[in-house]
Amino acid sequence: MPYFVVIQEQGPSWDDKKQFPWQQKGWDEHSKFIRALVSERFIVLGGPLKKWPPIRDLLIVDAPDEDSVRSRLAEEPFMHSGVLKIIELYPWEIHYSLNVCVLSIPTESYQGGSK
Repeated sequence: MPYFVVIQEQGPSWDDKKQFPWQQKGWDEHSKFIRALVSERFIVLGGPLKKWPPIRDLLIVDAPDEDSVRSRLAEEPFMHSGVLKIIELYPWEIHYSLNVCVLSIPTESYQGGSK
């Protein structure tokens, strides 16, 4: 399946009097739902972006298409209630990781080693 990058941000129902996500109304339901998405391997990676406010979160999800991402996340309690909203969503292709490298380097332009 393809991967997608999702960036979420504080939504219209975010309570500005409460600085952290775990202080927001519905945190327990949100947390339980997110754990289930991780267990289902829908969410591959996720976590807060550290430059805030506004609160932003990045998710890497494994889904067949963008509509599947949007519909699945629409069920998430913070998204459903407006505490969070999707601000960006991109298809994402892994080209390199600890286990994979598919960078294309033309042999004639690579000069490894010293002369």
